[in-house]
Amino acid sequence: MNEFLGIILRIIGLERRRDDRLSLGHTVECKCTYVKADKSKEFSAAVVNISKGGILLMTHEEKVYPKTVLNIRFELSPDKKPILIHGSVLRTYREEGQDWYHSAVKFSDNKEGARILVDTFLADVKPIIRKSHKNKI
Repeated sequence: MNEFLGIILRIIGLERRRDDRLSLGHTVECKCTYVKADKSKEFSAAVVNISKGGILLMTHEEKVYPKTVLNIRFELSPDKKPILIHGSVLRTYREEGQDWYHSAVKFSDNKEGARILVDTFLADVKPIIRKSHKNKI
């Protein structure tokens, strides 16, 4: 039934996701920076899930608004170069009773970096793969 609903949503244009979501088995943190009023802001976030097209971040430090351009930096291991991904915030929400903000971010100009990031997670983390008709970013 869920698969059928996902097909219908894609046909009528409500389902925008094209890639499967990867939910991680442990916490992966990143540093996010953006510019607000000509000043650079930085905050730490944790990855909720990721795909080749976007990422869902969770943070209690900063609420970022839609259309904010984020630079997201991952240092996955001391012996590997950091990965820098750029993306735009699609939406930010906070669930009732929670201190955490969730920000859905669509990768913008670094598809190769996104591919490397997802491939690294697949190799190192052994995530749970969720099909594209669930957990929309």
